[in-house]
This record gives sequence, structure tokens and C-alpha cells, in this order.
Amino acid sequence: MHNFVGLVKNEYIKIYKKTSTRVLLVIFVAVVICYPGIMKLVNHISMEEMNSYSNDISWKENIIQEDLYTLKNGEDKSGLAQYKIEALEAADINEQWQFDAVMNIKTLNKADDKQEIQKLTMLMKTNDWRGYCKYRVDEPKTESDTWEMQYRLDHDIPFSGEEYAEENKIIENVVNAMAGYTDYYQSTLSSTDQVIIGKYMLDNGIYENTSAKNSRLTSIDPYEKLTFWDVFIRTPFLVTGIGYIMLALAGSCVANEFSQGTIKFLLINPVKRGKIFAAKYFTVITMGLLLMLITLIISIPVTGIFFGFDGFTAPYLEVVKEDVVVKSSMIHMVKTYLIASVGMVIMSTMAFMISCLAKSSVLAIIVGFIMSSVGATISMIMSSFHIDWGRYLIFANTDVLGIHNGTTSFPNQTMGVALVVIAVHMVVFLLTGWDAFTRRSI
Repeated sequence: MHNFVGLVKNEYIKIYKKTSTRVLLVIFVAVVICYPGIMKLVNHISMEEMNSYSNDISWKENIIQEDLYTLKNGEDKSGLAQYKIEALEAADINEQWQFDAVMNIKTLNKADDKQEIQKLTMLMKTNDWRGYCKYRVDEPKTESDTWEMQYRLDHDIPFSGEEYAEENKIIENVVNAMAGYTDYYQSTLSSTDQVIIGKYMLDNGIYENTSAKNSRLTSIDPYEKLTFWDVFIRTPFLVTGIGYIMLALAGSCVANEFSQGTIKFLLINPVKRGKIFAAKYFTVITMGLLLMLITLIISIPVTGIFFGFDGFTAPYLEVVKEDVVVKSSMIHMVKTYLIASVGMVIMSTMAFMISCLAKSSVLAIIVGFIMSSVGATISMIMSSFHIDWGRYLIFANTDVLGIHNGTTSFPNQTMGVALVVIAVHMVVFLLTGWDAFTRRSI
């Protein structure tokens, strides 16, 4: 055991002595630190653009003015023009429910709709949102509409007001989900789960749920102010960068020893080649895991500096058999990092095997990068052409986090099958590398 620890220590020293290693680590740490800052800058620009658009153009006002013009010029032949004009002029478009009422009035064209228009006009003039909710409940509307209006009445939640902003946001999400309009920015949750979780949040006064935040970077809503969890929950994508670093380090770990002749100094000691092989592999894997730990530790305070720690204790809500289970968001993040680390370990093991087979570190690194890039492309092509056995290739299973989240190229790819495929390939990689290392001549 003492010899093994000494070998691992020696491997770490050799890795950190390389200038290329230190440069890679500095670049990587800089990326981890800068990522929240870049997201903050992009979000600030997007928010400024949105505010500028909102201030310059009122699309709601344009709609009202166009409708008034149509009505006042006699283009409405329903005989209700004067009543519709009165309604439009009474509407306060800053109140969402009044704008919705106006949109409803536009569809009324029968003679017996006169009383309904007058009723809605009076509700808008008196800003009686409760009366509007009762009106909508009594009318034969959709299930989502009925639920929303009844919920607002039961819990006295108006359509506007800064103090009700969070409730209104959740209500809007629930209504959209009930209507079947899946929120693109919450696409990791099904419509049914969004409804169940939304109602749970309203009933329990929970205003942020980290499970609703998609793990894909591209799905961040650019026009919504980002929070700590919006950014931090996406940091596992940085593991991809760790994978490339480990391809370079693992690819040169053994090949360098033989090409430079330094392997002789290791074999002088009374240590079996198998133990040297194990020490090198252990060093590569633990270094990758150490980089992941550094990423996690650095990302927390840096993200907090740029976005604040509001909502830091927000729960991770998950639906299990139609019941909501409350979990710790931070524990979920640690779990996510661990799942993401599987892909890094796979690529490091493959690169380590190539290093044992190749005669030069450059060749080992290049082959590693090519296999990684081409393999992923081949898997995507096979998936596109519905070549189902492609799911059993290692490159179709390296994105374990995607498989866990159900976002894979091959349909119905399960974690169980993926883990079996990974285990088989890992055994082949290690046995091939071990055989090459122990038989290789100096």
C-alpha cells in the first residue's frame, strides 16, 4: 500500500510539473470563474433590450387603437360598435385581465351580446377584477380558465401588483400547462408535472423550484432576470471541458514515459508493472474528479457574487406517482455532478488505454480527440437513420446525464442499459491498456 501511495504521489508531481498542465488548469479555472460573469453580462444586455422595446412600443396599445379605428369608421357591421368603443376606451391595458376582456369583446358580434359587452365595460370602469373572475367562472370556459378564476377568488389574488408577482407567475405556468402549452424554458417537466408542482408551490408558499430550470444552457430565457439557480444549475456542462483536459493528460500519461525513456526509472524499483499501471490510472481518474470538485466549490460563491444568494435554499420539487417530493437542491446538484463525472471517467479511461498503445503522446492525444468527436457524430448519424443497435456503442452512452434526464439521441435509452454498456467497455479498455502496458518493451 505504501508503494502504491508513493507511486500516485510521484504521478501527481510529474503532472503538475508540466507547463502545459498548469496552463490548462489556469485556463479552466478562469473559464469557471468567468462563466457567471458572462451570463450576467448577456442577461443585462437582453434585459436592457427588452426594457427598451417595452418603453418604445406598446403592442397592446397598438391593438386597441387599430380596433378603435375600425369601429369608428363603421367597419364593424354587428350593430355593437358604440358599445365596443365604450369598452375599449374604458380598458386599462396595464391590467392584464382588462386586456383579456377586450380581446373577448372583439369576438362578440351577435345582437344579444350587447348586455355582455356592457357588463364587461362596467367591470373595467370599476376595475372589479373579482367580478371579472366570477363572470369567467359562470361562463362555460376551459378547465384551466375556470381553475384560475376560482383560485384567484378563493385566495384573493389579483391579476397585478408587485406583491403578487410570484403567485401570478406560478398561476400563469399552471394555466399554460393545463391548456397543454408546454413552457420551452421548463421543458424538462411534463405538462402534468408542471400542474402538480405549480399547485403544490401555491398551496405551500414556495416561489422557486429548481427542478423547473432546464439543464440545457440554450434554454435560458434571455429576457427574464436570471437568479442564482438559473446559472448554477447549468454549471455541470463545464464537465465537458474537464473531459477534454483529461483527454490530453490521460493521453500523455503513459506514452510520454516510453517515448522519453523515463519508464526505466520506474521499473528500476521492485514494483510490478501492474501496480504502476494502477497508480497511473488512479491518478488520472482522481485528478478528473478533483477538477470537478474544484468546479463545484468555485461556482457556488462566484455565482452568488454576480447573481446574489436569493433563493439559495429553494427546494428541488419532483413528482413521484403524482405526489410532490421535496428535495435539497444542493444535494441534487452534487448528484448531477457525480452523474456527469461518469462520462468524464469513460473518456479518460479510453484516452489512458490509447496512451498505453501509442508510441507517442501526441499521437495518443490526437487519436483520443478524434475518437471522441467522430464517435459522438457516428452515434447521432445512426440515431438519425434509426439504426437501433448504435445505442450499444460506448459513444451513445457517454452523456449519462442526458440519459438520466431522458434527453438522448436514441429513444427509450435507459440508465440500466447504459450502465451495462459502459461497464463492458470499461473492462475492455482497462484490460487492453493493462495488457499493452505490462507486455510493452522498453
